[in-house]
Amino acid sequence: MTSEAKIITACETMDSSPNDLSSLEEGDTPRGKIEYLQKTISSLNALNWFDTHCTKYIIFPQNKWIKRWDLLIVGLLFLYLFVLPYQIGVSSGYYLLKSKFWLALNIFFNCIFFVDNFLYFIRAYRNKDGRLVMSLPIIRRNYVRSFCVPNFLSTFPSTILFYGLSPKVTQSVQETFIGNAVWALVINLLKFLRFAYLPTILKSSDAIADIRGRNSSRSLQLCHYVLLLMIVSHWFACIWCLVAFIEAGSTFNEPEILAKPNWISLWYNNTFQEGGLNPIGREQSADRYILSLFWAVQTLTSIGYGNVMPFTAAEWWISTSAMLLAGILWAYVIGGLVSVVAGMNQRLDKYGERLDEANQLIRAIPEPDSSESDEEDDPRYRFEKRAVSKSIKRYVHNQFHRSRHEKCAYSIFESYPILETLTPELQQNGSLLVMKKYLEAVPYLSSKYLTRKEQSAVALQCSFIDFSTGETVQPCVGVGNLGSGVVILDSGLALSNGGLSESKRYPMNLVTVGNTFGASEILLEEKFVRGRKSTLRFLTFSRVVFIPRKAIFNVLDSNQVAWRACARWKYLRCLILKEGDRRLQLSKSMMIDSTTSIESI
Repeated sequence: MTSEAKIITACETMDSSPNDLSSLEEGDTPRGKIEYLQKTISSLNALNWFDTHCTKYIIFPQNKWIKRWDLLIVGLLFLYLFVLPYQIGVSSGYYLLKSKFWLALNIFFNCIFFVDNFLYFIRAYRNKDGRLVMSLPIIRRNYVRSFCVPNFLSTFPSTILFYGLSPKVTQSVQETFIGNAVWALVINLLKFLRFAYLPTILKSSDAIADIRGRNSSRSLQLCHYVLLLMIVSHWFACIWCLVAFIEAGSTFNEPEILAKPNWISLWYNNTFQEGGLNPIGREQSADRYILSLFWAVQTLTSIGYGNVMPFTAAEWWISTSAMLLAGILWAYVIGGLVSVVAGMNQRLDKYGERLDEANQLIRAIPEPDSSESDEEDDPRYRFEKRAVSKSIKRYVHNQFHRSRHEKCAYSIFESYPILETLTPELQQNGSLLVMKKYLEAVPYLSSKYLTRKEQSAVALQCSFIDFSTGETVQPCVGVGNLGSGVVILDSGLALSNGGLSESKRYPMNLVTVGNTFGASEILLEEKFVRGRKSTLRFLTFSRVVFIPRKAIFNVLDSNQVAWRACARWKYLRCLILKEGDRRLQLSKSMMIDSTTSIESI
């Protein structure tokens, strides 16, 4: 037995009972057991010292505050994907000089990233094997060798440098722009060095894992492709504006930008009209962005209206390169979107196939021959083609809208396929959490009498069954190929008649969601389940949870407490009621026979 196993065993022993010391190690003397327990306690104290002194300065991935911090960092990085190209290529830093609030906000964002640089010196991480590294020297050494330098370069105060080198903006005078200040703004591109760490954050952050776990994979893929299109279109538009900005001599002012050849001057001279878009002037960044975004989208989608086109050799080269990249990206996005949409419509396509198969079955049903039936109440009229056709189509339709499966009966493994890929312990825990509310509805299967392991053993054998409107079932006799068992209504509405209710004895009882049916009768032997049997008739399309009789008896055989304290009393009660019901029916039949004999005399 390893030291870890001994510690776990000691913990379990101390939690359960002080009289279980004999379970520590076989053959130990009482004194040896006491010494062993003392050593175990010393080991636990050492572990507590390690947790107290060595890990209190480490930030773990499961920490709720670090999860929120990761979401903040990822959000700011995606914000930078849109803001930085716009500031450099479209507005040329105009709003940093115009608005003090926007300037302060940029500086505040940079401070957040600066603080984030130091947090990585004390953040635990998972290595390639998936193990959590909690040693501070190893954490610091790994960070210094990987992303420390790029992260600190990305927090260079280029925004403050740009503001200091730029002249003040006035509304009365057309401002001139110093070229050095423009290139100070271009230093903002250093912030993109932090994006080298973005894949690691998306892969290792528990906050991102929680988001992925709460949303469907197809929805996330759709968001991925849409976001990719938005980012690429935005970058193409900002680069296209930056090209005109550089060719005009680092300015968007009217005399300079119209005097030199560039795509803006070409569009302005050929297309511009009063009241329309005006890309001239640093304050007209919104109009300039819309115009360049229009070029980016038509380049990306290979439409090409021709009203926004390159003019200089550099613009032709950039436009050609953009079209090549856009073609590759567009093919990738279209292929991904097609697969996502096909996956979303897969269930709808299968529903159409099932309707076609139902129609094929309906066409194979012969028309009822009315000449062979003289009585209108003949039972064969219930199975005429119109009634059966309507029932089949209604069942297929209701199952598509109210169920996730195409079969009428499916096990918990078919309902949740992920269970088959999990370890046995995770299978037990997962199935128990899913089926616990149903097991608690059956008194002798509740956690009051059964352990978690016993409940999970029953849960793994449960099934789900879909029933159409008007169908009837006798769970104590058998449900299809599943045999007899207990039924718990999960959705829909039903009526029980002809048998014994769990609490009252009426000819007919309404069964609603969460009600259990047959929990007492299923305990009776086959020889006692005769005569009038409990029948369940479904008033709407319903889904039930089926607990097989075999699973119930297996767990009751191994757990005598559940049988003696609960199940046997339900067995005796049901047996007495059955016997009383049998004698009542016998007395009624004898009275009818006597009345018949008297009338005959």
